[in-house]
Amino acid sequence: LNKLRIELETEKGNVMIKGKIVESHLETITTLKNTVAGKEEGLNQQKREILEIERKLAIEQTTNEQLLSKIKYLQSRKEELKQKVEELEDEMEAKLASEHARRLEQIEKKVRDKQKEWEDQKSLLVQEKEEALHSLRCSAQKLANRTADHHEQLATLQSHVDTLTDQLREKDKQIQEAADKISVLTAELHKTKEDADRTKKSYEDKLHNACEAWQKTLQHLQM
Repeated sequence: LNKLRIELETEKGNVMIKGKIVESHLETITTLKNTVAGKEEGLNQQKREILEIERKLAIEQTTNEQLLSKIKYLQSRKEELKQKVEELEDEMEAKLASEHARRLEQIEKKVRDKQKEWEDQKSLLVQEKEEALHSLRCSAQKLANRTADHHEQLATLQSHVDTLTDQLREKDKQIQEAADKISVLTAELHKTKEDADRTKKSYEDKLHNACEAWQKTLQHLQM
């Protein structure tokens, strides 16, 4: 675009110079015609000079017409480039917005999937804990109904109770770990959203700066 603007300014300067040359030639023709009117001697030579000058004038006029045609073409080309720049700006803005939305949707989907996975695991652990508690209650009830002569069975049952108690502690630990992971994942989601917002702001700033640069370039072309 800058090269096109410089070429346009150069051609305008050439037209002005050619115009001055034409004016000079016209003045020369007028002078010669006035001289011929007052003198007979050398009339034919002066007529030939006039014809030559008129021939050169015709050439200059043709050149000027070509230059004017080229200027019109350059102006038309400048408008085409301006329109193309505006279209590219619109396309860039739409593409950035679409890409940001797509990436944000991917992040949110990943977080939702992870949350569902941990929630399912937590629900399973809670269910296993409830089942273990129920089994422990049943065993304790049976133990209460046992008679004193069932010492061997009591020892076995006590061992079973101890095992279930250990399992319950492990389930409680797993549930707590799952809850901690969900908390960490939630914090990561907030941070990811903040990073995405900062990225969007950076894209918007870059787009704004690019638009201002294009506008300045177009203003220089229109000068």
